[in-house]
Amino acid sequence: MTAGDPDSQPFWEGVRAGELRLPSCDACGQPHFPPMPACPGCGATTLTWARFDGDGQVYSWVRVHRALSGEPAWELPYTIAVVQLRAGPRVLAVAADIAGTVRIGDPVRVEPVAGPLRPHLRLRPEEGAA
Repeated sequence: MTAGDPDSQPFWEGVRAGELRLPSCDACGQPHFPPMPACPGCGATTLTWARFDGDGQVYSWVRVHRALSGEPAWELPYTIAVVQLRAGPRVLAVAADIAGTVRIGDPVRVEPVAGPLRPHLRLRPEEGAA
């Protein structure tokens, strides 16, 4: 999924606007990630884009210590988390603004960031979570 991919264009427009937008299938109603031309559940090709609040919990995570592409060294190490959204789909996000270790099951909020290097999703602890 790249910013130039026509299937994900509404997703990236949402990130730049500070919104988490995901496609939902018009036939079965299921939202999904990553954006693709057809529903991964039923195969229907009519999709509607909707805004999601980003609330969920950490499903899995990995800590990256070595740049695999042109990332500046000052970004290392960083954590990528798979977040199970309350709305259903799982999304990937950079675990920024989280002190300490990310743990599976931690309540988090996925937030779009239109940063200077590239737009991305980041995590922060969910409001009111211990």
